[in-house]
Amino acid sequence: MLPVVESWAVIHTHSRCEKVVAEFLEKKGVKYYLPLIKKRRIYGRHIRESMLPVFSGYVFYDYDGIPRSDIFKTKKVAKIIEPRNKEQLKKELENIEKAISSGVYLERINRLQKGDRVIVKSGPLAGVEGIFLRHKNRTKLIISISMLGMSVEADIDEASVEIL
Repeated sequence: MLPVVESWAVIHTHSRCEKVVAEFLEKKGVKYYLPLIKKRRIYGRHIRESMLPVFSGYVFYDYDGIPRSDIFKTKKVAKIIEPRNKEQLKKELENIEKAISSGVYLERINRLQKGDRVIVKSGPLAGVEGIFLRHKNRTKLIISISMLGMSVEADIDEASVEIL
């Protein structure tokens, strides 16, 4: 769940340290957001489900909640990124949270896409803004965090979107 925060910033963690950094922030009482999606993997006859970060290597946190120097004490942080447009980051995080909580299948992609900017008018993703794409016989909604250049995609019915 996305907490209410006035000023979001981004922690770029060392590889596979997102959950450790999130745990550190929680212990310090700092509001943070680590969007996770369920991933199923098959190993022979065994199926394993894991909760993986949507954006590998990144944790979003309340910039005013803790001094920068304290975050680096974890030894798990590469850098802290302050957004140029805090309102845009807040809106994009709200879109990601709506998409995750809707329960639709999301797939991670590590590139931005070009297409029509749309808002979803109906269905489980109602209210989410993103980029609409047609690819072969499928239609997709791309939901991005532009400052990271990372996105997730979901299948969407063309009838449920409206161009902004």
